[in-house]
Amino acid sequence: MTKKYVFLDIDGTLVDYSGRMPESAERALSAARENGHRLILCTGRFYSQIYGWLLEMIPFDGFVTSSGAHVRLDGRTVFTHYFPGDMIRELRRVCGPLGAPLMFHTDRHLVTTKEELDAARDFFGRSGAGKDACDALFGQVEFARAEEMDCIEKAVYYGAKPFAEMRKLFSGFALDPYSYKHLPDTCGEVMPAGVTKALGISKLLEYAGADRNDSIGIGDGGNDLEMIKYCGTGVAMGNASDALKREADLVTTDIGDNGIANVFERLGLI
Repeated sequence: MTKKYVFLDIDGTLVDYSGRMPESAERALSAARENGHRLILCTGRFYSQIYGWLLEMIPFDGFVTSSGAHVRLDGRTVFTHYFPGDMIRELRRVCGPLGAPLMFHTDRHLVTTKEELDAARDFFGRSGAGKDACDALFGQVEFARAEEMDCIEKAVYYGAKPFAEMRKLFSGFALDPYSYKHLPDTCGEVMPAGVTKALGISKLLEYAGADRNDSIGIGDGGNDLEMIKYCGTGVAMGNASDALKREADLVTTDIGDNGIANVFERLGLI
């Protein structure tokens, strides 16, 4: 059996938006590892934002975090990409007049100001996303000016203009809709152009000496598009966006309808 590298998004793919993973997914992940396949979380979250219970439940072989900016395999960091200060200042120039708070990822914290954190929490409250979602995303915060730091991996904004308008304003950046689907499209994720989940995957495979054809990418959201297109086999969840489904090689069932277990069986991983 050829060893596969399976890259798995978290939110909407492994874990639903209530913070639960189906038991069938847990069984499928464990069985795939027992069969010798390598499981890598590939997420827009930074590492310390990943659910602790998920890391305890499954011994993942690697991590592509902050939408491709940080890559780990077998406990070793093999790639990082950081925002330069001038790009952070450009983000503030665009978002400041819109009253849109910014959050920045390092590998361990969200970086923001107290004023922006309060504004983001208020936005979550008004959007109906819920206190639990807010606490999960904003639980580890460092108050600092991101442009004065040299370890910023990603930026997110809340409550700006609709996504199509923001894309026009952010030339030189890669922009994706915010992956937490309970929020409106006035929220987004920002990366330097060219830094995507696909880049992180390519760095991990290169380090591992693995063939791209032996990679499988499974996701549901906008920031999974490059992953789906890059991997040897791209899989969209049944609850994925139509745009992602059009690009996928396979479409499995919804996350709540044994989507992970079904596609693992279909691909011969279990």
